[in-house]
Amino acid sequence: MMEIRQGNLGDGQAIRSLWAYAFEKETDPWFQWYFTKAYRPEDVLVGTLNGSIVSQLHRRPYTISVRGKACFTDYIVGVSTHPAARGRGLGKALIREAFYRAKQDGKGVVILMPSAASFYYPLGFSLYAWQWQRTSTPEVIGKSGVRPTRVKVITSMDDYDILATLYDIFTRNRNGYAVRNKNSWRFWLDSLWADGGHVVVFYDEEKPVAYMAYGIDEKEMSVSEWVCTTDMGRRYAYFYMGHHEGSVSRCRWQEAADDRSFLRFPNGAEHTYIENKTLPFMMGRVVNPTQAFSGMKVSPTVQGEVTFMLSDDVMAENEGIYTLSFRQGEMVMEREKGEKKVLFHIDIACLTALLFGSVTFSSLREEGILAMKDEEIAWLDGIFGGEKNWINEWF
Repeated sequence: MMEIRQGNLGDGQAIRSLWAYAFEKETDPWFQWYFTKAYRPEDVLVGTLNGSIVSQLHRRPYTISVRGKACFTDYIVGVSTHPAARGRGLGKALIREAFYRAKQDGKGVVILMPSAASFYYPLGFSLYAWQWQRTSTPEVIGKSGVRPTRVKVITSMDDYDILATLYDIFTRNRNGYAVRNKNSWRFWLDSLWADGGHVVVFYDEEKPVAYMAYGIDEKEMSVSEWVCTTDMGRRYAYFYMGHHEGSVSRCRWQEAADDRSFLRFPNGAEHTYIENKTLPFMMGRVVNPTQAFSGMKVSPTVQGEVTFMLSDDVMAENEGIYTLSFRQGEMVMEREKGEKKVLFHIDIACLTALLFGSVTFSSLREEGILAMKDEEIAWLDGIFGGEKNWINEWF
């Protein structure tokens, strides 16, 4: 018999064992840090089969910025099912339960980093943030670098404000990123150091312009977070990676999907220096449409409303007619109790993509998903413009 329930104190060893089977081993320093500092049994949903825990997911509480609104969300991590119990729908049942729990907690969206996006599409998820994953050798990348005025190694929370300032500058015109405060910076740094990582800040004269968090394992430098507020900051980072020649054979890092640093390489030929591939980094899913959209920022000059029909194959209670109004610089989403003329029909995945700005109304029309007049598309595109999405939380 299958059962989905919230974890409790007595489940600790079974939860740890399943995590160790699917992800890091119990001897791994990061595993020990996570289950000492981050794990809380009440944040875990478990699936049992004949009384034994065979599946789990962890709900990590986060705040993300979406269209100028601080949105409380659950970051779903650690989704795993023991191979002996796969094929029974436990994983999807856990995720559906996570949707309902988030909605009950007053959250409008949930997010997750997909190991296989195709598993999550049928559940109503939409990809909203990609990154470039880049790889080069220190010998090659160092040639594009410039020596920084100074490199500061961060070894304590005393200097977290330097990182926070750079992060705030970098995310100022971005969307979908995690909102970090002092406590979340402490959590971020502790997790990095627990895994044997390092973080350095690059200075241009007396001004910090970039930071890089990284680890070195088996001759590879793996950068977990890279924030550059100027092009020179990026060149300082290249120089720093280049000076690991002899210590590492490869350097790997991620950059925002909108990065255009390739324009500054000789002949624009970044591929001669760096191997590139896209990394589908984060998916989102609206679990409560009224909560998700209400409070989003719009231009104060925007007035009016739009009514539409929503379909949701997984959370049937979300289906129905909604009116989205624009009042005094904010959106207000309300569900209609009766019949009302609608402008368009849309499913929950496309609605999520519009919320995050990974698609626009015009791009959905080009794909044949929406059929609307030019003036209607133009008006809605002016409200729901595409966004520069970026997020770099790993768990």
